[in-house]
Amino acid sequence: MAARPRLCGAVESHCLLGVEAAPLTDEAEREEKLWPGFGSQYRTALLGLFCQRLQLEPRHLLLCLGQDVAAVAAALRSTYNLRQPPVLWDEEEVQQPLYQRALLLHPTHDHHQNVIGLVRQIFSGLEDLGEMLLVHRPGSMITLPFFEKARKKLAEEDYPYMKVLECLSELGADVQWEIEHVPVITSKANWLSVVGRKGPPMPRMLSPHEVESGLEELRHGCLRYIEDKEPMTFEDRLMFIRASKTVLPRTFPRICRGIFMSPSPHASEQDVPLKLPLTEDLSRLLAKASERTNARKKLL
Repeated sequence: MAARPRLCGAVESHCLLGVEAAPLTDEAEREEKLWPGFGSQYRTALLGLFCQRLQLEPRHLLLCLGQDVAAVAAALRSTYNLRQPPVLWDEEEVQQPLYQRALLLHPTHDHHQNVIGLVRQIFSGLEDLGEMLLVHRPGSMITLPFFEKARKKLAEEDYPYMKVLECLSELGADVQWEIEHVPVITSKANWLSVVGRKGPPMPRMLSPHEVESGLEELRHGCLRYIEDKEPMTFEDRLMFIRASKTVLPRTFPRICRGIFMSPSPHASEQDVPLKLPLTEDLSRLLAKASERTNARKKLL
């Protein structure tokens, strides 16, 4: 099924998948709704990474999908002065416009039954020389202070990022990936609030009893000696996968680590002429060596 993109204005708070909410007119209020409980440093750092990795410019039309994507789209537009409102991915069947940039923020099976198919569909909708950024939190790399049951659920709901890389390689994309550690500075009370209400990135398929047991596990475990209003610091480990659409066809895959690595990691398919002129001294030495070799052959 094709998907319909929706325009998101600078003050629209949430319009993904047909869920409408009241518009936010206050900038501070809107930013506070973006990743609540993670702190302002986290918001600033993550938005900066999105812009840097996508190389966003005011002229670009940006397509967004994923967790808290409407608030992210509004924040990116207001912060980086995008001329056109970002497009939010929807599941209704209409023709979609071509876009220059695409941001997939923690896409899960809730957004699409097949994440690989979703990546393929969105990448195919990019203009020539367009770029797509997928931000993923692999279940095996989680550094957030969750209780054990939540960690296991996230690992079960995870999708293999290697298949995403293989899919993009099959599409002829230039693929670059990197692991980023985004700082989180918040209070114990704020973090327990995120966990208690099962806010992103907490798994939704947890019963109230499991959540309450998990909160007790945190209170008597890793957060035991931290006061409720005392600031605590940790990191959110994320994988950034950037895929660029090229005009020239490629006969070999190009996947490398490091977002800013532009040289190709593969050797050229043609012979490279590596010849230097010989100096007179080297010519004489080579001639003598050749004479000695010929003399040995005659003796043999």
